[in-house]
Amino acid sequence: MPQTRPINSAEKQNFETLISAIKADHACLMSVFDHHAQKPVVMICAVNRHPQETDEFEFVPLAVLCDGDPYSQFMPPMQEGSQ
Repeated sequence: MPQTRPINSAEKQNFETLISAIKADHACLMSVFDHHAQKPVVMICAVNRHPQETDEFEFVPLAVLCDGDPYSQFMPPMQEGSQ
């Protein structure tokens, strides 16, 4: 049976950052290149605006969107005792 792993505190914090950014309308989609997979992907980023610094923006990567059918790519976690 495939194993899952616990969600760590940094991942939980990234999720909270994502929720906050979306609620504040400070999120965007960005097309980027995945060096490991050697292909373009779409990333969800939080956007930090720095108006005091010549109105610059900082994009904070938070998640990559699934490429293709996520239902065929991922298996949901199994409950203990399930097969």
